[in-house]
Amino acid sequence: MFAWYVRVSHLIAKHPESPQFPLFRLVLLHLSPGVLILLLSLWLSPFAMRWGYPPLLGLLVAATAGIGAQLVHLLCAGWKRNRRWSLEGIVLYREPLAPGRTAAIACGCIVTAILVLVLTTPLDRFLAESVFAWLPAWFFYGDAKVYAGYTRSALLVTLWVRLALDGLVFPVVEELYFRGYLMPRLDRFGGWTPVLNHLLFTIYHLWQPQNYATIFLGIFPLVWATWRWRCVRIGMVTHVLLNLIGALLSFGLILKNAG
Repeated sequence: MFAWYVRVSHLIAKHPESPQFPLFRLVLLHLSPGVLILLLSLWLSPFAMRWGYPPLLGLLVAATAGIGAQLVHLLCAGWKRNRRWSLEGIVLYREPLAPGRTAAIACGCIVTAILVLVLTTPLDRFLAESVFAWLPAWFFYGDAKVYAGYTRSALLVTLWVRLALDGLVFPVVEELYFRGYLMPRLDRFGGWTPVLNHLLFTIYHLWQPQNYATIFLGIFPLVWATWRWRCVRIGMVTHVLLNLIGALLSFGLILKNAG
């Protein structure tokens, strides 16, 4: 399955040096990693539960493959363009921005995301319990009830894996791929560029469709700021901090309930 994704990525990115990609190619590049993650998570999560670990661990392994495929795609595109392992000309939006300004923008995006989360949580819950009620209960990785019955050691392993991967590695690669690589190839759409990029990024999260409203509204300021200042570091810093905060808060609650 991983080889299939790399092969598809190679076919639909014949000219990685091109400043713009056709819309169909961009849609495939945005969504195909999400399809890979969804299919792998549906396969791996039951194995994780069978071995005494929360289904989230299966999702994290699946995401490692899907996001690893994004990194492979970037490196292959860089090799094809530069004849060396370089992202020069591949990852764009590298305009310099003062650290203080980057931190201020990141803080504003984080506060906005938290406010959106508070406002949209009831909607997320409603969608999970109605529109997506046909999905297995373990599919809703953000629900604390999914983690009941697991040993504290299994929860701690899952927490540390999530902090390392989803807190640090995944957001950096996703920002390089979605904001540094794909969004510049949409620049011909002008002010609609961050909207289209983020809409596709939201849909890419096929493993959490009940959270689409939260993802789109909460993360959009990050995407817009990256586009506005042409600085992918804004997205990387903000995305890392948001994922770390989310992982620590959710697992703090889960471990507290586990006793």
